Amino acid sequence: MAVAQHRRRCHAVHIRPHRFLKPRPKRYSSKAKAPKCAMTRSRARKLERFRVLDNGMLDPRPRGECVEIMQRNVEESFLLRLPAEIRNHIFQYVLGGQKVAIHSPSYYRPHGTEEKGDSDFAISQFKDPYIVLERARSIRPVEVLVTCRQIYSETVLLPFALNTFSFTSEMEVLDIKHKVFEAQLHAVTAVQFCAIRGALQNQDGRIKAMSYLPSLKKVYINIYFEESHTFPELETSSNHSDQASKAVTPADVEATKRNMRTLEDAVRQGTGGKARVIFTYEAAEHNKLFDGTA
Repeated sequence: MAVAQHRRRCHAVHIRPHRFLKPRPKRYSSKAKAPKCAMTRSRARKLERFRVLDNGMLDPRPRGECVEIMQRNVEESFLLRLPAEIRNHIFQYVLGGQKVAIHSPSYYRPHGTEEKGDSDFAISQFKDPYIVLERARSIRPVEVLVTCRQIYSETVLLPFALNTFSFTSEMEVLDIKHKVFEAQLHAVTAVQFCAIRGALQNQDGRIKAMSYLPSLKKVYINIYFEESHTFPELETSSNHSDQASKAVTPADVEATKRNMRTLEDAVRQGTGGKARVIFTYEAAEHNKLFDGTA
């Protein structure tokens, strides 16, 4: 009798193994009565792996065995043994003084360029980021942030605070707004965009985008004089130099100065009067025409 029952049970397990190998979940009449999920060791380790601060950014404070590792890094690392002031100067040279071109491939892509790499955050090696926006010719010093906890805590906001962010539309600022933390966005202190003959034209959206950057201190506006191109930043370097070589008449200068004054007032109003407006020009000889001021 026992042998027959054993055979029937083995046959049932073979046909419907889930009924015997895994217990049925207990049902509850309401969610409130159901017990909370137990904090297992694996689940606790997974939650402990990524700790965040109140602002959503990673919490670099060491815990557990990481305290000993961090102390050993401080004692053995030549960089971490330096005074904090010297380290800050080093980090400023490495992470600052560049122009970061914000562009969304889903909105537009510069002609003649290809998508290369898997990072949208690249610092341009060129003086004017509007000429070339190829990722293959960019450097990524931001990788130093993932070296260790202490370096991360000291440098996490420096790429945003020490570089100039150039953009061509409000949509691009909104795009990066949804990809970075609020603390990083609030650390941005300088932006740059272009204006043909200093006119507002489609710049209203860009000025509105500055309201998302409350820490702005400098706004660089690059003045172009070629009206036939709506987006001069998409031109190649050769076309860019041809445009710069065209003569600018006194009437163009006076009209551009009026536009620049209107644009400067709009930028100051959009930033609450906190940001300084700095005009740059596509050619060095144009600085003499405008005497460096609007």
